[in-house]
Amino acid sequence: MAQSSAPGPDANAAVGALLAEARRLETDYKGAFARYAQRTASTGLAAAIVTDYFEIPDDLAVPGLRLLLDRWESTSEYKALSGQFEALYGKVKTFLRTVSQRTQALFYPGNSQRLLSKLRPVGDAVRLDTRIRRLSSVMEEMDLRDLVFNVDLPRKSRARRTALKGPSLRDRPSRRGTPTDQNHREWNLLAILVSVAVSVALSVGLSTSFGWAWAIGLAAVVGVAISAVIALTEPAWSRAFKAMRGDAGARGHR
Repeated sequence: MAQSSAPGPDANAAVGALLAEARRLETDYKGAFARYAQRTASTGLAAAIVTDYFEIPDDLAVPGLRLLLDRWESTSEYKALSGQFEALYGKVKTFLRTVSQRTQALFYPGNSQRLLSKLRPVGDAVRLDTRIRRLSSVMEEMDLRDLVFNVDLPRKSRARRTALKGPSLRDRPSRRGTPTDQNHREWNLLAILVSVAVSVALSVGLSTSFGWAWAIGLAAVVGVAISAVIALTEPAWSRAFKAMRGDAGARGHR
């Protein structure tokens, strides 16, 4: 039974919770690094970090920044924040695999892969603060979308799939016809052979000087003789025709 594809408030609520967690992690990282910089960096660099760390370029334009980052990344506080990010990142990926953005015609399994592709810039980033900030941006974008859990999406019925794809190979009529059709074809072929033989006999009879009566008699005798031979040998040529049909079918399935 098809399930409803109405908007899922639980899905959107889950996005809000993940977004709040990402923003909290972003704030925690910024505060922790600012406090570390105040303890260990020069006054000017510490002041810049405290003002807005996320606006500091990722090159050596600010003296001492690279050295400060190296020391910071070796601290237990940084490692704890990194662990929190990895846990959150895993939760987000797991969640996005279970939801889709609702569209006019959306069926199970949905479009989760399209949502997951939005995380690519997060995985491409090197610095932890950049990854946290990009993850927050992705969740802000997801918070604006109308999401629904994939399990709540309707399934396409078998009748609809058949209408779209056409009948299966098993349901399609055979091109080789039925056994009755094959038998009719065989008898038609034999009838043609008898007719040809009778025509040849008639022509031979007319070519002599014995006249029409002799030619017709000769044709009748030939026709009866060939028909008798066909009737007496019917089991043999019937098996031969069946064997030929079997070989043709085998070649058609290769």
